[in-house]
Amino acid sequence: MLAGEVLIFEERGRLLAYAVVRSKSFFGRDFVELLCVGTEERRRGIGGRLLDEAVATASSERIFTSTNESNTAMRGLLQRQRWHLSGKLEGMDEHDPELVFYRDASE
Repeated sequence: MLAGEVLIFEERGRLLAYAVVRSKSFFGRDFVELLCVGTEERRRGIGGRLLDEAVATASSERIFTSTNESNTAMRGLLQRQRWHLSGKLEGMDEHDPELVFYRDASE
């Protein structure tokens, strides 16, 4: 379900996860700013479904997201969902670079 810039995943009226997607906010391209899946709901494919929906409903052909290098769970999810590493930003969080990823809507 799309509500403005927030994708919501709910089951039986209970919010399980959400993603915040900013249209054309990253160098003119859509950006998944935040992906949050409830602790008990992780490893069920919900995060992947939200990322797929973000790509399917994107207003740009290429969509971006980022995560800290230390966030192995998110990095694994992005790899499974066929996102590509775009680059690394140093200096955002001390000793924990920000990794930027992208995926094309046509993939």
